[in-house]
Amino acid sequence: MKKTIKVDDMMCKNCVRHVTDILSNVEGTTVLDVNLETKLATVETTADDDTLKNALTKQDFQVSEIK
Repeated sequence: MKKTIKVDDMMCKNCVRHVTDILSNVEGTTVLDVNLETKLATVETTADDDTLKNALTKQDFQVSEIK
């Protein structure tokens, strides 16, 4: 299932790399795009929303929405 995650506090290219790495390590998840300007990460995943959110919040990123 394709999901879009709003990561409010991505501020730089290093954040984009870090978010990409975090989401890539979630089982069943392929990162399609992480966009600094829109602060959106798009993934193809079998993981539930809580798993995705927890992976990011454990690394101090704020997630405001998952669609």
